Amino acid sequence: MKPVEPAIARLAALAQEQEAPRLDEGTVLLVDDDGIVRMLTAAGLAERGWRVIEADCGARALELFERERPQVIALDAVMPDPDGFAICERLRRLPGGAHVPVVMLTGLDDEQSIGRAYDAGATDFFVKTPGRWTLLSQRLRYLTRSSRVREELARSQAELLKLANFDALTALPNRRHFHEIFGDELQRARARDTRLGLLLVGVNRFRQINDSLGPRAGDQLLLEISRRLIEALRRDDATSRPRVVARVGGDEFALLLPDLKSEAELDRVAARALDVFQQPFPVDGQELFITTSIGAVVFPADGDEVDALLGRSDLAMRAIEEQGGSGCLRYTERMNTTRRAHWKLESDLHRAIGLQQLRLLYQPKIDAATGRIVGAEALMRWQRDAELVSPAVFIPAAEDSGLIVPITEWALGEACRQLDAWHRAGLGRIPVSVNISGFHLQRGNLTAPVKACMQAFGISPGLLELEITETAMMRNLDVVLPQLRALKALGVVLSIDDFGTGYSSLAYLKRLPIDILKIDRSFVGELETSRDSAALVAAIMAMGQGLKLDVVAEGVETPAQMQRLADRGCRFMQGFLFSRPVPPDQFAQLLAQGSRSDWCASAGQCPPPADGGEGSDR
Repeated sequence: MKPVEPAIARLAALAQEQEAPRLDEGTVLLVDDDGIVRMLTAAGLAERGWRVIEADCGARALELFERERPQVIALDAVMPDPDGFAICERLRRLPGGAHVPVVMLTGLDDEQSIGRAYDAGATDFFVKTPGRWTLLSQRLRYLTRSSRVREELARSQAELLKLANFDALTALPNRRHFHEIFGDELQRARARDTRLGLLLVGVNRFRQINDSLGPRAGDQLLLEISRRLIEALRRDDATSRPRVVARVGGDEFALLLPDLKSEAELDRVAARALDVFQQPFPVDGQELFITTSIGAVVFPADGDEVDALLGRSDLAMRAIEEQGGSGCLRYTERMNTTRRAHWKLESDLHRAIGLQQLRLLYQPKIDAATGRIVGAEALMRWQRDAELVSPAVFIPAAEDSGLIVPITEWALGEACRQLDAWHRAGLGRIPVSVNISGFHLQRGNLTAPVKACMQAFGISPGLLELEITETAMMRNLDVVLPQLRALKALGVVLSIDDFGTGYSSLAYLKRLPIDILKIDRSFVGELETSRDSAALVAAIMAMGQGLKLDVVAEGVETPAQMQRLADRGCRFMQGFLFSRPVPPDQFAQLLAQGSRSDWCASAGQCPPPADGGEGSDR
């Protein structure tokens, strides 16, 4: 049920009551000093469903009102001191007396008396007439129902106001209300020339927690975080102005610090907020260790408007998140410049495909036993006007924005098109590999575009290879493994890129439908200087041979590295020693050259390729 529905239901029920008479009309306080009139009136009202309590004077009326809390009061205007007008004024000043309906009863029917009654606070005016009890009862009934509707409307309005201003889960001020509070405090700080601090607290990896453990666990975590933050501020609150904790996003809290005395005070409060996350959080019978990223700003040093300060605290918080750590960071102008450059990069990247600014270069893979090209890796480049943007810059931006999906699909189509073009030019068939982002694997939508590209250009099984980093392949294996098997069923060759830098085990490797291990360039680069790297390369070669996988060494730059790899049984290599990544026409020239002696290791110890691996007839 939505939060506003109970209020609507109550109002509807009251409307129905208004239309239907009741046997129990409620309690009326009848005040009249004339005993006979009071007795007759009480009897007439009682016959019509009212519970009547009687008072013969003002003092008794006030006493009964405080004790009985009647729904309506019928008050005689003309009585000994105090008269009904004075009693009405006193009633209105009592707790709960401001809104109770009061009907002034009198034999007076002049405008002056009526005006005086309303001035005293009466709700309505009724001229005494013997036997008109039904009319009086109806008048009292109407006023009672109207009063109840007004009370319900006021209560509903208060509930709606609370819903509009406070978070339903934590009862903290929400973003809208916090914006108002922040604005008021900012105005006060300007007027008094004081500083105002803001800490934006983000809960790291909350989405993963919510997705894996469920919304109930996520709600428990947020409630406990809010409780701890409130307590942390309370323990540190030595200021005259109250500090504010608000929930300003799904996994974000704001701490507002009025009358900030110094930077040291900001650091102290930030340290307390960080301490909140040092202890585990009990959630659904288990303990969760959570980290936080906190962005800090101070008025007036970091801005003088609410939106600007909120935005800059968010920049500082995101900077901590991007560093992959937990901590607090103060905003600097450099962050704003960096973020603007990032948004500009993403905006230009959106247009890059349509403007044909993306292109693929191809780096050959060499069989060091024969000196021949046995494959190619397609490497994406972005010609951004006169600037050649490094993949290390634009690939992370593409992943952040989700553009990695259309960009990768473009790369798959372009690589397949180029494969087909080389074949039509009579250059034979060699496998081409395309790098796949872990983002694509996690989305679970890779198989369909690969199949479409292969069918569009008639790519034979074994000619399209996908390179996936070890870390991306091992992350969330339950999601990744079905995709790998589906790709394998299409005839796609699967390669683990940067092997040795992740955390895969032999047991996991045996489960994966992979064909190739690629030794990370960092190990190849240290072959001549590091015994550990040399031992690791030897271990990867042994692992590949044991699992009947081909092994490719990337980043080969010197003849000595080529020879050492060959001595350890590595046959397939790529790197600047053989060729830098080149455009398709230059790669075609390399293919046309055939084998080259300077690409051939002299050791002659390279094993034959594994079944279906690099160099095989696919």
